[in-house]
Amino acid sequence: MDMSKAKSIVVPGELARGCMDRMKMSEQFARLLNLSEEELESFFSGRLPITKELAFALKEATGLTASFWIGFERTYRHRLAKLEEAKASGKA
Repeated sequence: MDMSKAKSIVVPGELARGCMDRMKMSEQFARLLNLSEEELESFFSGRLPITKELAFALKEATGLTASFWIGFERTYRHRLAKLEEAKASGKA
């Protein structure tokens, strides 16, 4: 995989952060998602995966469906694994 494709990998947490910023609700976001501030930062960076519970909390917070968030997470993790494979084989 070339690096131009790698740059197109979007972390689900970044989309959530964008929603939060647009709604001007940064202080409430962690509480709405039932996450600590540390967990929220881990989510934003892609280290904390979206669980079923988090997907439903994101639905309530953003208006995007839980299935959207689960699918986004699945796609993100798949692309990330492909990138890691490519790096390991020296193709990235």
